[in-house]
Amino acid sequence: MDLLYFASTSSPDAGPEIAHWFSTSWRVFAAWVTVWRSTLDPAIWLLSGLLALVPGSFAIYKWWFYRNSRLPTRLNELLDREETRFRAARSDLVKLVTRPSPEIAMVRPPLFVVEPLVRLMKRLNWARRWKPAPLSTAEAEIELALVEVEKQMHFCQRSQNLYREQEATAYLLKGAIASARAEAANNLSDRDRQNRIALNHFSRALEIEPKNPEILEYIAHQHQALDQLDLAREAYKELAALTQDTPALRQQHYRAWLCMGNVLERQYESNDRRTATLMSARDCLQKALDNLPAGARGQLDHATIQECLGRVLEKLNKLTLPAQHYGAALSIYQEILRREPENQEATAGLNRMCAALAAFHADDNPPDSPSPLN
Repeated sequence: MDLLYFASTSSPDAGPEIAHWFSTSWRVFAAWVTVWRSTLDPAIWLLSGLLALVPGSFAIYKWWFYRNSRLPTRLNELLDREETRFRAARSDLVKLVTRPSPEIAMVRPPLFVVEPLVRLMKRLNWARRWKPAPLSTAEAEIELALVEVEKQMHFCQRSQNLYREQEATAYLLKGAIASARAEAANNLSDRDRQNRIALNHFSRALEIEPKNPEILEYIAHQHQALDQLDLAREAYKELAALTQDTPALRQQHYRAWLCMGNVLERQYESNDRRTATLMSARDCLQKALDNLPAGARGQLDHATIQECLGRVLEKLNKLTLPAQHYGAALSIYQEILRREPENQEATAGLNRMCAALAAFHADDNPPDSPSPLN
């Protein structure tokens, strides 16, 4: 301060009065700062802290505004803005149309006039004001917009398909939960109620994806769980027809025939004692065996089909065919147990086949009859 005051008083060209005023004002300001510094320092510290929080707060706001659950809302807002813009553009375009009048009926005026059209393009920001050929610029901009619209249409189609698939998957999961609850139910009433809930969810999923063989199979199983055997048979029949010509769905195809044969056998056992029903069950099981892919032979499904065929043929009073199928199933179960000694399904199947063969040959008492596993 003293140096500044000295410079102001000793320099003949500086304007002594102005320099003196400046020096005095600076000292007053310095004194004011000294007095208020104790108050300003906390305020400045608080303000600097708030300024440091601004970028983080803005990032949190952007995350909240554009998070996944809010993206459909943002998309709707964008579509509303674009819809308003293009609706106004079409309305303005209609106003620019030059139409014939009775006075000039023989004259063919132009449909659009250049100058009004240029003004419209500039107002819509499709023509640059500094460009010498605004309509050519607008045409190029519109061409780019068409490319973007096609991309957005493709994106929207993919998004719609994805949302539809997600909705169907959600109903499938809800149906699976209800089906599991039915399996764990302690009484028949709760079991039927949960099975009906599962059937409703699977049916809703099928409405979304009408030709999905996976969903159709779930529905058929639920009909069977509810003892709706006619509906189950029709569902399995539809599943067999749906998967007939698709090599990738051969597993579901032969399983449809297997389950249809089981349903027909159940119908025979419940209230339909007609031989024709058993013969239809035999035909379905034979189709399942004929359509069994090479990779499934020697597996549990192969043994199950042979076992079911033997049981149906035994009910048809065939003499030797049941034993042949029982023996084939027995061999498959034994082979599975050689590969997987802890396989409980194969162990249970082996015991069933031993009992079935023992009962079938009870009158013959063969010396080498197989023994069940304990």
